[in-house]
Amino acid sequence: MGDNYYSGNTVKLCTDNLSKEEVLNLIGILESKLSIKASTNRRIKDNKDIVWMIKISSLSLENLKNWVISYIIPDMLYKLGFKKHE
Repeated sequence: MGDNYYSGNTVKLCTDNLSKEEVLNLIGILESKLSIKASTNRRIKDNKDIVWMIKISSLSLENLKNWVISYIIPDMLYKLGFKKHE
């Protein structure tokens, strides 16, 4: 719940401890099982390590929200782009 963030009308899932292959596998599962389109997002850490994140397509954001909304506590809804009053 806490290892992601909302940015620019998309959600990025922090999967720093996974290999690129594992991230690609998860992206495949998101698409095939939940119809959520996603891509990889490369990030270079301060120590120069390359890590891979999952970037949910803005076209799939509503679908993602529908799948996870019932599991998210109200204080974390901002991580999906919801405003406080929603």
